Amino acid sequence: MMTTDPPSTPRDRDCAALARAALFPLRVSRDGHRPTLFPALESLTKLRVDAMVANPNLSHANFFPRRVVVVRPVAGNFAADELQWNGQPDIDDASASFAVVPRMIYVKCMECTRMGMPNGVRPDAQSYVREKAGGLTRQERGEGSEKSREIVLCTNRLLKSDYDEDKIKKLEFPQKSMASVEEALAREIAKMREMLKADRGESITASAAHTEVMTALAAECYFNKHGKEVKKGSQLMNGYSMLPAPLQHWARNRCVRSVVGRNIGQEVDDVEKSKEMVDKAMQDIIG
Repeated sequence: MMTTDPPSTPRDRDCAALARAALFPLRVSRDGHRPTLFPALESLTKLRVDAMVANPNLSHANFFPRRVVVVRPVAGNFAADELQWNGQPDIDDASASFAVVPRMIYVKCMECTRMGMPNGVRPDAQSYVREKAGGLTRQERGEGSEKSREIVLCTNRLLKSDYDEDKIKKLEFPQKSMASVEEALAREIAKMREMLKADRGESITASAAHTEVMTALAAECYFNKHGKEVKKGSQLMNGYSMLPAPLQHWARNRCVRSVVGRNIGQEVDDVEKSKEMVDKAMQDIIG
């Protein structure tokens, strides 16, 4: 098994550029379009708010990387998810990585091989989370109890046939590749949210199936609509947005059950036990 990461390539750096755009989207792109739906950013906002609430003595800027400017609303009290910010962190070209929440969350793109995956990670996984070593930890700096982790995105498994290096340089992000990277981020960040809660010693009663349901809703079975803009996960059926509400509820539940059942089935050999876990988790979270 590989003990060191492979050297970064231009494709890895382009993958990192897509990931950065998903988590720190420019408010206005060069074509003047103003996108409003960002599935991975939605998951990140929930995680960041959790961390801010758990560490009330820290400045809000502590939860954003360098080159991202944080502006507090002028009037009255406000919720942490109402913070205004703009900018993007720098990508380290040597490692195709960037900081998301300093000393807490990082993202790295690299080529993955079946033999090079860490223990506990499926050989064909498109992404995974690992602890990040090096530098002072949040605990050592007195900034909280959360561990430092890194989301690894497998460049060779996430970039699709529409990948175009020249277009990415022009900030014209290929739709299929962007959606693939964004969904992987949404899934791993939703999982990491539970990991960080455990770091803080918060009471966690959710089973692995509960976590899988939450991540499926955030990623593969995600759906949101704002005006004419629609975003949906890769496993939701075509034409989902055109269905009446009762059928949308049925179709999304079916999507979640399929995704969660597959993932839990790979961890739990007992078919009946796996089904019971999925049923309970869906009832608790979706109802």
